Amino acid sequence: MAESIAEIISALLIRLRDPGGASTPRALVMGILSQSQRYYNESLRLKLTQTTFVTSPWVQIYPLTDDPGLLSVSHVTHQNRDLFHVTLQDLRSLDRKWHRATGPRYECFLSLGFTHFILWPARPVADSVTLIGPTTTVPLTSETQTLELSQERTPLLIQLTELILLNRLQDDTAFNAVVQNFVPFLPKEMVRASRSQASA
Repeated sequence: MAESIAEIISALLIRLRDPGGASTPRALVMGILSQSQRYYNESLRLKLTQTTFVTSPWVQIYPLTDDPGLLSVSHVTHQNRDLFHVTLQDLRSLDRKWHRATGPRYECFLSLGFTHFILWPARPVADSVTLIGPTTTVPLTSETQTLELSQERTPLLIQLTELILLNRLQDDTAFNAVVQNFVPFLPKEMVRASRSQASA
């Protein structure tokens, strides 16, 4: 049975040597745990969802904010075909006037950060595609809730939350000790994502 948020918060506060939550309120721990779960799922795409997205004639750039259930786009299908995931440089190589291109069907897609994406080329008629990506995890608002991620993923998520809290408390000794145990078990996908964000 999955641990409740109340049990996880209590365990974290004990590890922070603040069981009463004097320096780190329980509400703060719950908020950081909630955001950590969201980031963890976004980085590793552990819990995915799919949705039908209606497109418009002559349009290539679409906002993702219209669908709150999807954090980002990792896969797109159209007419039972998988679209290629490309970069902006790929589009420029394909067609210098890519932003004006139209065609009978979509060929590829491109993510623009976390808020927009491109479907290329534009179609002259309204259509629909299937978007697949990491689910927006439900914000934690009650200690009776449980985490959405599977139990085998919970220990690293809790350690990630602990690291953030230790950094906030400026406890360098404890932070360095937890980091040494944390990084070797971190999935390679998450390490690559963190490094690419740091170099951006």
